[in-house]
Amino acid sequence: MKLKRKWLCLFPLACFAFEQPVRAGTGLLGMELAAAQTRTDFFRFFHLEPVGSAETRDKHAIRHFRPSGPKFHDLVQLEVETDSDDRILRLTLELDRSFIDSSSTGVFGADLAKSFLLDAGGGSERDALWPITNEIQFRDLARPILMHRAAAPELSHRTSSGYLAYRGRRTLWTFSTSEVTFTMRNADLDGKPVLFIEAEALGKSG
Repeated sequence: MKLKRKWLCLFPLACFAFEQPVRAGTGLLGMELAAAQTRTDFFRFFHLEPVGSAETRDKHAIRHFRPSGPKFHDLVQLEVETDSDDRILRLTLELDRSFIDSSSTGVFGADLAKSFLLDAGGGSERDALWPITNEIQFRDLARPILMHRAAAPELSHRTSSGYLAYRGRRTLWTFSTSEVTFTMRNADLDGKPVLFIEAEALGKSG
């Protein structure tokens, strides 16, 4: 389970300690956006709220979300692409590298990135991504983590290419299952270094 400590309430929700289980079954991809917004831990815990108006791209709707709190509002953006039935086809999480790399906020960036990767797909994707999400949360021993270190899983001695992309030491990482393609890409956006983490459903359009 993903342990959420009360000091993570910098993402502005009720400030009390609680645990949130990783949801079994299907992930965010394929869900109706309205259900994802109101019923999933990812949208609710990180308090993601819509910004701006919906756009249209190749007959699909594009919407953007940011954390409502001012501390992280300008450092995080989620882009959601939906089909004609308002089902999620693609999710792109945009993280300012200053948010990920800072010694004070990096722990929150790691939790958000890990949650995104684990919640986007279904059970098979979740199982396949546990090694890299554990690296994201536990590989950097200099940073605080959201649980006691004794509970941290044993990591491979070899650092993965996905973790290197997360830390900005590799430009691109991709991983695919039969249902979903995941990508991490480092780029400059308006002169600022940004990490894009994308999850896209394969073979589905409408």
